[in-house]
Amino acid sequence: MRSRIAVVVLTILVILLIGGVVGRSETPGYTDVDTERVKELLSGDLRYELMLLDVRQPDEYEEGHIEGAISIPLGQLESRLTEIDRSKAILVICFSGFRSARAASTLVAAGFERVMNYARGMSSWDGPVVMGKSPWPAAKISGATGEVSVQSPSDFSWELVSELPFFLYALDMVKTGEGSSATLQFPDGTMVVLKESSVLEISRSAELD
Repeated sequence: MRSRIAVVVLTILVILLIGGVVGRSETPGYTDVDTERVKELLSGDLRYELMLLDVRQPDEYEEGHIEGAISIPLGQLESRLTEIDRSKAILVICFSGFRSARAASTLVAAGFERVMNYARGMSSWDGPVVMGKSPWPAAKISGATGEVSVQSPSDFSWELVSELPFFLYALDMVKTGEGSSATLQFPDGTMVVLKESSVLEISRSAELD
């Protein structure tokens, strides 16, 4: 009888132990932030080390998004990870925080180390918004050669438009306390406006430093 009771007790303890282990939530690897914290990040020095990633659908994004946010819908995220700068902290945004949490998990699983999820998303955002299509990614500069490539909006492939240093085609270059920009026009008529918020690698280009 005692042995049976001991077996039952042991079984219950094992079940409780397993249940505790299984039920314990694992660390997600990203940080949830609220509206107040997002505003702090956008107004502080970290803004220039921060990439805003809006994972809503394009029509949602176009209706209103936080300035500087790039648009990569959640369904396209895994195939477009190369467009996200691993050297920056990533703030993921959606409408309510559900899709952005999934996107944040995807980024963490892909090896991104500084990932934040805007937990309540645009549904709680009371700051200014910008309407229109995403300016990102429009073009990128090779920091080593100055070559410029533009991206197709249909299949997101990159096309080299100039093998010569981009500054040879610069119509205007500006650097202010808020960042750098350049307007380029190539011999075939292609025109590209480069901004820190919409161009890969521009911050690594010595010509605008």
